Amino acid sequence: MKKPKELLIVFDNGGETIDRYTIILKDGDVYGASENPFHPLGFGQFNHNIADARMMVEYGAFWRERCDVKKCTKYSVDKYLADINPALGKKVDWIILPKDVQQYISMCCDPIEQEVK
Repeated sequence: MKKPKELLIVFDNGGETIDRYTIILKDGDVYGASENPFHPLGFGQFNHNIADARMMVEYGAFWRERCDVKKCTKYSVDKYLADINPALGKKVDWIILPKDVQQYISMCCDPIEQEVK
């Protein structure tokens, strides 16, 4: 499966938690996923948006109307990655990820064009 261009980075905590993989997209969206995100006992869920969390504190709920969204998002994501929590694990390459996790990430990046197979 081809790596989505919206994907920024994926961390793997080695299975210490149910949300083994932390997925960060270029738009600041953060997702968590287990090895089998589509299984009934698996995990695949949106967590938060990095820019929303940071900018709402600094500028309030209407920060998107007051700021350059692209610049604020890039700043927020860069700051988040600079201060990354070691509990997220190690950065992993796309080709190492299980196929179900790759499919889940593709769906997160473009949910309209993807479907569970």
